[in-house]
Amino acid sequence: MGEQKAEGHRRKTPMCKIGKAGDLERIRRRVRDAKCFCAKCGRAANDRIYLCKPTDI
Repeated sequence: MGEQKAEGHRRKTPMCKIGKAGDLERIRRRVRDAKCFCAKCGRAANDRIYLCKPTDI
């Protein structure tokens, strides 16, 4: 899965899509030292660009 363009900024593939694909290694790298979570799906990540609706923890 590649990158998406959203509102003029480059965004990475959201965690919810990676979770559905079952790519556990990518999920582990992105969840380590989580600093924010998604207000839509509840997933956590270490960078806001990996989430649909990021909110700081």
